[in-house]
Amino acid sequence: MTASAPAVEPVDKPRRAPYTRGVSGEKEVSMLGRFERGGSGEAVVEYGDSNLRVVKPGRFVRCAVTGVEIPLDALRYWSVERQEAYADPDAVMVRLRQSPQHQGSKTA
Repeated sequence: MTASAPAVEPVDKPRRAPYTRGVSGEKEVSMLGRFERGGSGEAVVEYGDSNLRVVKPGRFVRCAVTGVEIPLDALRYWSVERQEAYADPDAVMVRLRQSPQHQGSKTA
């Protein structure tokens, strides 16, 4: 007599909602799908430490260094402090080598 293995039912992976609610109650998003982006043209985004908040929907943001369009679903590099997006690591390094944009004079 052989023992048969118990039937295993496939389990669906949990689906992540495309939007999460932030502290202010507004929609935040880490990644947007092609049909969830909405809008066309340039998006307005607030950059957080590990997330983005889309203020105005659009297809892309512009690299602060090169000016190239970065599709939202390809955006990987940004500065929280400067609230800027970067196309690639080279653009980040160029910006880091430049002097700070909004640094006030220091007095002793």
